[in-house]
Amino acid sequence: MKAVALFRWLYKVCNIRAYLKHSNIAKVPFPFDTNQYLKNCGFERFIDTHTEIRYTVAFGKDIYEISYLNNELTVPKLIPHEHIIFSKISFISETRNIIAQWMENRNALSKGMSIGFYFGEVFSDFMLAKDEIDELPLDFLNVKFSVRKTNSGIKYYISSINDEFETDYKNSSSGIQNTVPVALITKYFSEKFSFENAFDRAVIQYVLRTGNLSTKSKLVYIIIFV
Repeated sequence: MKAVALFRWLYKVCNIRAYLKHSNIAKVPFPFDTNQYLKNCGFERFIDTHTEIRYTVAFGKDIYEISYLNNELTVPKLIPHEHIIFSKISFISETRNIIAQWMENRNALSKGMSIGFYFGEVFSDFMLAKDEIDELPLDFLNVKFSVRKTNSGIKYYISSINDEFETDYKNSSSGIQNTVPVALITKYFSEKFSFENAFDRAVIQYVLRTGNLSTKSKLVYIIIFV
């Protein structure tokens, strides 16, 4: 799944680069750093000269491929403006159950400590989501997740739907600690996330600084959870 997430992200970057090229930007940013990508994914031990990875996206008969072969990454040269899409990819890490304890570690948070690239990504998405959603019913478990501001800081709770009982999120069952990040992040990106603002941060500000913005490319927004 990490390989799928990586190549979907690479395809996203190809779309951003294509958008900028169609906007007549002479020098396109976002260079590809294959070695860093493989390191982030923890793939170094699994990659050798015989490794072959191919990722394809099809629009009818039009096919765009990203491949890794002979230690070289090959990407589409230029995606036509009618096929450009802008996606948000959220990798829900298997270490998500650590989030409940990690949020209580103020020293780790203040120092920006992390336990890996993918945990950092899912933790960042979780923090964005909890800032927008302060209560999340989990009807299939008959409980709800709540975020509250207290005199001692922000606290996280798990309680029954009818508020008959309540406990700290960090003291809830392992199943609940695994479920809450998935449900919260999914709800945030499907209902609260602004693609326009994200695209603005990623692309528009750079394009505006150059004084040239494309009017040909119509963007299609999609969310991908991995």
